[in-house]
Amino acid sequence: QPTSNTMTFATACFGGELKLWNGDTGRCLAEVQAHTQRVSGMSSCPRRNLILTCASDQPAVVWKYREVKNEQSMESDDQKPINLVCAAKLLSSQGTIFSDICLHPDLDLVAVSCSQ
Repeated sequence: QPTSNTMTFATACFGGELKLWNGDTGRCLAEVQAHTQRVSGMSSCPRRNLILTCASDQPAVVWKYREVKNEQSMESDDQKPINLVCAAKLLSSQGTIFSDICLHPDLDLVAVSCSQ
């Protein structure tokens, strides 16, 4: 989890990008091309350092994030202080498209809604 005194939030957009931001400074902490199409749903569990996203390109994706400890790698503005990596992909059956996703904060339970 990013530093405990810092407000951190996530955004996802029409271009399929997922970004983590420092709410105090406005600096982008991490970014990844999460999907090839518009992100339609996003959920997070800060206690477990997880973000889930879904889009019409299938599958829903579980993202794991952690702070980068090597300060020397932070010398360039291009370097991000948080690693954001794909931890799992959730596939739908028969080509169903997930339109929204929600992660229960205490249980290993994911709820999705479908557009088809």
